[in-house]
Amino acid sequence: MTAPTGTASGTAPAVRRSSWLDVVRAELLKLRTTWLTLILLACSVAIAVLSVAATLATEGDGENQINLTDEELTDAVFGSAGIATIFALVMGIVIVTTEFRHQTITPSVLITPRRWPLIVAKFVAAALLGAVYAITTAVVVSVIGLPWLAIKDVTITSGDAIGSLSAAAVSVVLYGIVGVGVGALIRNQVAAIVGALAWTLVIESLAVALLPEVGRWLPGGAAGAIGAGDGSDLLEPWAGALVFVGYGVLFGVVGSLTTIRRDIT
Repeated sequence: MTAPTGTASGTAPAVRRSSWLDVVRAELLKLRTTWLTLILLACSVAIAVLSVAATLATEGDGENQINLTDEELTDAVFGSAGIATIFALVMGIVIVTTEFRHQTITPSVLITPRRWPLIVAKFVAAALLGAVYAITTAVVVSVIGLPWLAIKDVTITSGDAIGSLSAAAVSVVLYGIVGVGVGALIRNQVAAIVGALAWTLVIESLAVALLPEVGRWLPGGAAGAIGAGDGSDLLEPWAGALVFVGYGVLFGVVGSLTTIRRDIT
């Protein structure tokens, strides 16, 4: 009688290695079952709503109000969807650093011995999550902004609205990808998040304001150029998109190589 595989015959049972799509599905499953994903999405939507409300409430001809043109007001309202970039960046970092923080990276690598598919799957997951954040925030901003702008008799050009929302969406997706690269470079979750936020919210903002010739070439300046209008000190929208994509590729490649070559323990 033939012995069952892996028992009397002494042959170990075959271990099924995950395909690339399996790894992507696993990464998406992790995101769907993590409360932080929904918490950050809720924060993104809430702050975008507050931003739209603050912009529209303070715009006008009265005292202590800001008088904006219809185009400027449209850009400010729909550009609020870009607030999701911060949360996509944080989630991209978390996608990688959580694995090292809780040592779930070990079984992940055992299932997927080649690390390239694993890190690429994280980039894909971050990009898809960024798209979800961007679309959700854009829809909420539009639902609130369009009626309010109509009440204020603001002439809305569909091209301007779509352009602002599209620029915000592209930035959100790219920031998610950059977050994965940052998390791969800096494994400590707290250090990576604090460092990324400090750089994005403080250092880059100061550089763009005080040294525009330098700040326009930094990631934040390049991302801001995607939705910037004419007369801006930033790069042209197409150039900003290319520069920011370049940063995404740079962080992705360096982060991938770092993760692949390092000891995971």
